[in-house]
Amino acid sequence: MRWALDWPPPPRLTDPDEIALARKVGQLILVGYRGVGPDAPWAQQTRRDLAAGRIGGVLLHDYNFHTPDELSQLTAALAPPGATPRPLIAIDQEGGRVSRLAARNGFSGFPAPARVAAAHSPAQARALYQQMACELRRYGVTLNLAPVVDLNLNPNSPIIGRWGRSFGADARSVVRYAQAFVQGHRDAGVLTALKHFPGHGTACGDTHKGAVNASADWRAEELRPYRLLTQANTVDLVMTAHVFVSELDPDAPASLSARVIEGRLRHEIGFDGVVITDDLQMVVAVESYANTPQQAALAALAAGNDLVLLSNFFAFDRHLPARIARRVVQAVRSGVLSVARIDQAFARVAALKQRLNGANTACSL
Repeated sequence: MRWALDWPPPPRLTDPDEIALARKVGQLILVGYRGVGPDAPWAQQTRRDLAAGRIGGVLLHDYNFHTPDELSQLTAALAPPGATPRPLIAIDQEGGRVSRLAARNGFSGFPAPARVAAAHSPAQARALYQQMACELRRYGVTLNLAPVVDLNLNPNSPIIGRWGRSFGADARSVVRYAQAFVQGHRDAGVLTALKHFPGHGTACGDTHKGAVNASADWRAEELRPYRLLTQANTVDLVMTAHVFVSELDPDAPASLSARVIEGRLRHEIGFDGVVITDDLQMVVAVESYANTPQQAALAALAAGNDLVLLSNFFAFDRHLPARIARRVVQAVRSGVLSVARIDQAFARVAALKQRLNGANTACSL
């Protein structure tokens, strides 16, 4: 894919009802950008989009900052005190190899989940993850896209098992450590997202590199952590995976499947909170099942996701949120998507953000 800095903006919406709908759609978009620090042009563009409500949050990567001070300055610029609606400032901080706040850049280092489960009790893990969450909060992060609750049923998995991202193969043990992770973050007032629904632990492929068909190896047991954690009210968000499981839906990956999201996660498991996609600009979502990121976003919302996540890394487009909003408005106008689906997602995201406003913290900041 090529960089797209010079793509023209889409035509402006002029109808008042469509403009109001586009503002709601904006709150369902969590997007990243390229550039380092708060003064980078695309950081400034993102700040304007957040302030105007054209996006609901931002995904930060370690290429957006190099030092703790730089991260603090960046989040303060993106989400100044009193900003309304309050934006979600999201990052992936699992520990181990998936640590955007890395020790080499002056942040605290945290072990991979597999090491935590091997060396710590759940109580010790909760204390450890509270430290992690307090560091995130100190630097202005409000949403950690973790923990991984995939079962380590394939130790040779190139993206889960080999990286030590799973707490283990036993569902109940994974649940105990996931609860420690979530509760430690709740102690600090930071939201979390369980991933990767409906299970990535048996998959032999990497969804960052292409479509992953897990049909031959996927097991129903991989749903168990979500069921148990939902029953225990220990879920803030759930992230859907770009994996194909024909037993669940023979026609679409889980992230774009109403059968998986509405059927399994909502109705069977009983989760009624915010569902967020994995990065829709991964090749599986865009190239295999949609022609453009905005089409992928539309398909994701129609399937039951409430937040669409786009790294905006592979082919940066500063007008991407406007393109998504316009595409969704067109779909509503033509009857492809209902206003009720947008209102439902908007209400869930608004309720999630309200929890941030009233969050208490055990951190010494």
